[in-house]
Amino acid sequence: MALKPSMSPYLIIGERQAPNTLEMFWDYVCPYSGKSANAMETILKPLLESKYPNKVKVIFRPQPQPCEYRRRGMTNTSPCHRQVEKLTTSLVSFRYSNFSVGHSSSTLVHEAGLAVSKVAPNAFWQYSLALFKAQDQFYDVPASTMTPSQIREKLADLGKTSGTLSDQEVEAVKQALVLNTKDGARNGGVSVTDDLKLCSTSSSPPPCPSFFYCRPLVD
Repeated sequence: MALKPSMSPYLIIGERQAPNTLEMFWDYVCPYSGKSANAMETILKPLLESKYPNKVKVIFRPQPQPCEYRRRGMTNTSPCHRQVEKLTTSLVSFRYSNFSVGHSSSTLVHEAGLAVSKVAPNAFWQYSLALFKAQDQFYDVPASTMTPSQIREKLADLGKTSGTLSDQEVEAVKQALVLNTKDGARNGGVSVTDDLKLCSTSSSPPPCPSFFYCRPLVD
């Protein structure tokens, strides 16, 4: 799929003109997304850069999933839970494992990632890796003891404690995550709310982790 110029930070490996595309659908608080993101950085990235230079690009597609099973009409105990599906066409190979469940903090962590992509685009992937590593701090139980504002502040501070953002960038992320109250607004979201909506527009989004692999058509 095409990558809009404004989403350039989500190109985490390779060059835009590479003919093969691997798109990763990850949720920051999905344990399986965290494991595959770490494998991407430590195993697949060195392999692609050494054996297939300029051949493959990898795009991170943020996939917030606060209500994944509700949207798909599933429950933890449904027959579709952990089902593995595969679809192959001449253009796209798609495989996913339905491991995901809804997480209350998913929206908030993805807001933080989007804010970092705008404030410090070159630091986006390293911040994302730090967030995947610290994801257990934002799981359902610890998140239940914090307000949304406290979670947003903690997510911004992660940029400092992980060494991925400067103090100035951390403050800019905090400002990007402040609720909009302009003209008396009470339901205006934050500065990246519209960007977040673009990550969730599919009527049947893939669960996390998932991937698409796109290759050129060959006669």
